[in-house]
Formats: sequence, structure tokens, C-alpha cells
Amino acid sequence: MKKITSIFALLLCVFVFSCSNDDDKETSSLQIVSSNVTFESAGGTGTIKVNAISEITATSNKDWCTVSVNGDIINVSVIENNDMSGRTAAVTITDGEASTLVPVSQGGCVILYNKSELGHAFTYAGGSATVSFSTTASYSIEVPAEAQSWLSYTLDEENRTITFNVAASADKTPRGAAVKVTAGKKTIYYHLGEYELKDIAGKWRVSFVDGDDSTLAGEIEVVQDEEEPTIFYLSGISNFFDLPLIYNG
Repeated sequence: MKKITSIFALLLCVFVFSCSNDDDKETSSLQIVSSNVTFESAGGTGTIKVNAISEITATSNKDWCTVSVNGDIINVSVIENNDMSGRTAAVTITDGEASTLVPVSQGGCVILYNKSELGHAFTYAGGSATVSFSTTASYSIEVPAEAQSWLSYTLDEENRTITFNVAASADKTPRGAAVKVTAGKKTIYYHLGEYELKDIAGKWRVSFVDGDDSTLAGEIEVVQDEEEPTIFYLSGISNFFDLPLIYNG
């Protein structure tokens, strides 16, 4: 009788242990089926699909990322990111019993251009210059009002270029303009001008971009070399020496 009782007790322990293991293996009532919530700086909309037994709710921890629930779908909306750095939000999804977090990531504003293409000089015959330009953010291109009669541009987004078109100068007097390009919080200037060799020497009020990408303005004087007419010296920029210039127009 004692042996039968011992065997029964052993079987009971095995049964209880087996049930305990089955409970441990139970999966959560809330599962993420798919998510499409990685965005470029321009922003946009995406979705998170879940599998849940009960009705779900969702919240975001960032103001720039908003969510709404439609059945088992969470709609995610992200506004434009004008900063150069990326950012991340967390969407919390719950069905009343379980909850889970889904990260939402957005890239920063990227602007690609060539610093060597920021300045272009033309003779009075005019011409065109094509520069490389692309960005992941919304952008604007502004030609100064006083230059719009002779300066225009053509944008080619497929080839990621801007072509500046400079009309011929009928009165053959020097003229120039700075075209402002803004993408997100970044601003660059393309400087375009019409002049000839004989017009360079003299006193000028100019604007220029320094090594820190800051636009500065001031008065300078350009002096032509007496022996070599294509060489000029620029004074007013440095307090220690004149800068030599070589005309290649």
C-alpha cells in the first residue's frame, strides 16, 4: 500500500510540474506583426500591425510623432526634421493586459553640395553654370529681385543639379548676385557675377564666405600688377599682407 501511495504522489508531482511548464511557455496576448516606421528627414506616415486578443491603445512619447489606432493597425505620422541630426520616438502599445514598445526613427536633414562651385564669374556675353545639389529636406531657391531680369536657374532633381543662367549684359557694366538656397536649417549662397578684366581693379564692397561657412561683408581694394595684367592684389581682407589673385575668366 505504501508503494502504491508513493507512486501516486510521484505521478502527481510530475503532472503539476508539467502544467507549470506549459504555463511558462504561454505567449503574450500582444504581438507585433509588422512595422514600417523608419523615416527620412522629410517625414511622412507609416504603420504598425499587431496581433491582439483585446482592443489596443497606442501613445507616443514625442510631439513630432503622432499615432492613431484603427483596429489592429497603428497609424504613425512624423513631421519634417529640420535638424542635421536624427531622432527617435517610442510608441507604446497595450491591450489592457500586455504592452510593448516600438521605436520610431527619423534621419536628420542632409544637404550635399560642392564648396568649389559656390562662386561663378562670366564675361558680359553671359552663359550658364551647372552645380551639384541634393537634399533630403524640403528646400527653397531665392534669386534676389534686382537680379531676376538677368539671372535665372533650372532645377534637375533627377540628376541632382542646378543650372544658373546668366543673360548677356547690354550695357557691359559689372553686376553680381547671391542666390540663397535653404534646406532645413542650413543655408548656402551661390555667388554669380558678370565682369571683365578691365573692370576688376578698384574699390569694392563685397560679401564672401569664410572657412566657417559664415557670410561676411566689407570694403576691399583690388590693384592690378603693373607687369602682369592677369595678376591682381586684394587688400582689406588681411591686416598683414595683400592677397594675390589670378584672373582666369
